[in-house]
This record gives sequence, structure tokens and C-alpha cells, in this order.
Amino acid sequence: MPGPWTSTRPPVGDWSASTSHTSGGSGGATGSMAGRTIGCCTTCSRRSTGSSTMTDARDLEAQIAEVFAERLQVEVPSPDLDLFEGGVVDSLMFVKLLTSLEQRFGFRISFEELEIDDFRTLRHIARFVAAKRAPQVRRVSAS
Repeated sequence: MPGPWTSTRPPVGDWSASTSHTSGGSGGATGSMAGRTIGCCTTCSRRSTGSSTMTDARDLEAQIAEVFAERLQVEVPSPDLDLFEGGVVDSLMFVKLLTSLEQRFGFRISFEELEIDDFRTLRHIARFVAAKRAPQVRRVSAS
């Protein structure tokens, strides 16, 4: 019998460009743990690499770099570059970035939760997106 806590969203998988969303394939997994998967099903699985948190963070950074490249036509040279001080992002580009992140990752960013420091670097943006995508846990009544 499941516990009193359930997630309102499915588990977040590894959606990097190197891993296709197909059932059963080995995708981009390498090393001794290749082929081992975790997730809700074989189609929506995440490859286990032994350091999945770091891998997930890097995959998310890569996805955000793709947003910059594909939607904003900007290459970000380093995940730690200050995008504002480095002249990569100005106020208009920032609005486009917010809209692009909302579209790509399927969430809304409210004015109240905007903190400029969350968007200074690619790495900070990845942390913000990961927090927004984290499963929302709610208490289910036992009726």
C-alpha cells in the first residue's frame, strides 16, 4: 500500500539530446552500469550512472545552453560566466529568456519569484529550473 505522500507530477527523467525517448534502448549510457534504468517505465527512464545528480545537473545545463543557442541565437561560453556583466544578456534578452524557459520546461515564472541572481549564470539558471521542475508533494487524505 502506498504511503500518505504522493507526487502530483511524474518523475523527471534525463531528457538530454543524447538520449532518445524510446523504450528499451541503451541510449547514451556507458560504463559498467550501462543498460540499468530507473524511472516510472522503460520509455520514461533515466540512465543510472552512479552520480545521477551531477549528470542531471549537467544535462539540464546543456538543455539551457540549447535554449540560448536555438531560441536566442547566443552561445554561452561557460556555465559560470555572469551573463549580465559579460554582456550576453540585456533586459530585452532576459524577457525572451524567461519566455523561452517557460515554453521549453512547461512552467510559469511569476514576478514575485524573480531574483536576478537566479539568472546570472547558466549554472544558476539550471538550479532555478531544477527547483521549478521538482515534483510537488502533497498530502493525500486517507479516505
